[in-house]
Amino acid sequence: MAETKKKTKKENTKNRWVTVLLMVLLGAIMAMFTAFVIRLNVLPDKYVWIMIGVFAVLLFLEYLLLHHFKTSIRCVLGVILALLLSGGLIFGGYMLNRTQTALNNLTTVREQVTEMVVYVRSDDAATTLSETAGYPYGIMKTQNREVTDQAISDLESQLKSTLVTREYDGPDTLVAALLSGEVNAMLMNQAYLEMLSELEGFANVTESVRQLSILQVVTRVVVPIAETNDSSSKTNSGANDESSAQGKEESSSRNDKPDGVFTVFISGIDTYGGVSTVSRSDVNILATINTTTHQVVLISTPRDFYVQLPNSGGAYDKLTHAGIYGVDCSMGALEMLYDIDVDYYFRVNFTGFRDIIDSLGGITVYSDATFASGGYQFYQGENYLYGDSALVFARDRYSFADGDRARGRHQMAVIKGVFQKLMSPEILTTYTTILDAIDGDFETSIPYALLSGLVKDQLSSGADWNIVSYSVNGWGDYRVPWSFGVNLNAYVMIPYEETIETAKELMRQVRDGEVVTAP
Repeated sequence: MAETKKKTKKENTKNRWVTVLLMVLLGAIMAMFTAFVIRLNVLPDKYVWIMIGVFAVLLFLEYLLLHHFKTSIRCVLGVILALLLSGGLIFGGYMLNRTQTALNNLTTVREQVTEMVVYVRSDDAATTLSETAGYPYGIMKTQNREVTDQAISDLESQLKSTLVTREYDGPDTLVAALLSGEVNAMLMNQAYLEMLSELEGFANVTESVRQLSILQVVTRVVVPIAETNDSSSKTNSGANDESSAQGKEESSSRNDKPDGVFTVFISGIDTYGGVSTVSRSDVNILATINTTTHQVVLISTPRDFYVQLPNSGGAYDKLTHAGIYGVDCSMGALEMLYDIDVDYYFRVNFTGFRDIIDSLGGITVYSDATFASGGYQFYQGENYLYGDSALVFARDRYSFADGDRARGRHQMAVIKGVFQKLMSPEILTTYTTILDAIDGDFETSIPYALLSGLVKDQLSSGADWNIVSYSVNGWGDYRVPWSFGVNLNAYVMIPYEETIETAKELMRQVRDGEVVTAP
């Protein structure tokens, strides 16, 4: 009898230790999950406390099931519940950590890459970079000069010799010098050759030269801040961080914005490669957002708009060309055009554009007219599109008389479609694929704290957003873009000032908390 009692006592002690161990393990996992949620900072406080309350109830339930371990059914239920809760919370913690990592990567201001290419004539005997040692090199005199100088330094390090360089005013004279034998090689941002090949008389230029080597020049993104419309007072692209910060402080009074109001430059670049590679910007949209009134105005600016660039010394160029000099240059050009401060940028390449829409399971966009393009048929009214068809919809400008303006409307329709899908419950079913899609194809300077705050506010309020879009307009002409030097005329769009003023007024209304409606 005594031996039986002793055995029972040992079993009870053992059972109590098992109970304590399971309770401590489950409590620790719950605490870790709660810490992940708090660190992610997207869940409103009231929901965090509800979650903690639910965890407390579950722990108490576990205690009731496990503290009489000898009752086999209750014991089994308790163990199963503990294992299910632990597994679910561990997986949930992993996903939360993955989410924060993806958002941190997205909101890290990255370095930008300019691909400078060494070209020779297509019939040149040189097949390696080392064989060009001693060649006279042609370079652009002014455009992209800081990057060019860095590329020359890199070239000289590779060749272990000093380059003999000759300067030219534009890509046309530089290419002509190479083809005539005045220089034997040229160092040029490949975007210039792509632009040149689109002009009449230069259609075969890419066949006349041969790419010998690519040098990737890495620079930091420095956002220029404009104080006035006087181009001489702008901070040039490529300025140092200290002067940029000083310019920001000096200009902050120009458009005093209340808390919760900011403007984002949305840039879509014409490449399928890395998002950090500088390239012409095909999408140029300013989004002014008021998180208090839940209003957004999207202002689309045509890519061919003839505007001043912050690094051109007052000269005019196509807006799309600003992207060649970096996202900071595009932002600076729009700041001067609209006399505003642009706070952040959001940048995507065409690969990311397509992937994010596919990861969302498609989006609904509204089309003003029925048209066919790129093998797809689009109808007036709502269209449900996936990545490839949405990309065609957003890029088409030849199906409409107003070309770039139509493309701008389509781009804003796509942004609305993405925004509405992100705000819908359907996002929960595609959560993991969205995380995969944003990796490497998107980047933004919007701080993580601001993004998480937006998510927290939306979860708390469930508010509907008023999104209004507007596209500025202009008239077509042929002018010399600064990027082309002094000789080449190209099609540009001269802004209609009244449309610029309308855009300014819409952005002001959002900043001031007024109800904004489409003009």
